[in-house]
Amino acid sequence: MTQIKTYELYEQFKKQGEERAEKLHQFQKAASEAKARLRELETQYDQTFMGAVSKGTDATAELDEIMRDIDLQKEVVARREREERLAREAMPAGEITSVDVVDRYVNEYVPQVREQFLPSIEHRLKIGRDLIISALCDGRDLQQDYNGISDIMKEMNLANHKAGKLETLGFAPHPIREATILGEHGITAAVSQALRDIAGVTHGMYPHNYDYLVEVPAKETKKKGEGK
Repeated sequence: MTQIKTYELYEQFKKQGEERAEKLHQFQKAASEAKARLRELETQYDQTFMGAVSKGTDATAELDEIMRDIDLQKEVVARREREERLAREAMPAGEITSVDVVDRYVNEYVPQVREQFLPSIEHRLKIGRDLIISALCDGRDLQQDYNGISDIMKEMNLANHKAGKLETLGFAPHPIREATILGEHGITAAVSQALRDIAGVTHGMYPHNYDYLVEVPAKETKKKGEGK
């Protein structure tokens, strides 16, 4: 199986973003902590107020002190949020932009991947196509070549039966047309099944009886019509 080619510029872009996010984290953390402290004070005020009402006591002084803390904390929250926003705006995005990443992906990375992996794929696809077509052509020729002897044997077999030389009519098969190939009855059926297997792989359904070939075995080639 192939190994995914690393897109170096994208990896650098991600690292650049991670470094920027790490620097911004301190400002985000300070803003989050300020908001959390404000929520604590507001909860404290609510609980103190409800407690005083339920007990019938006077908590004005304590509530005033908590409210002063709340007002001060609101100022802290506003300042921390402003600092986070300013830091985000002031901090450079980095030398590598997302436009650069996509541009070089289209113009460099994609062509490199195709050049590295597709020639082998295309070569094997062509070999596979040529092998299937060649096998089918040879099978058709063989079938025609043996039609004569097959017809003679079928007629002779039938004559033997009619003459009483055979109790039952035997079977004189065609050497090619009625042969079992790849578990199918005849070459055409075998090719049809092979094509169904190939179509199945395009939908993620792999046959159990195939050999994964990285390299195409050496073979002798000839043009159709050359010596048998």
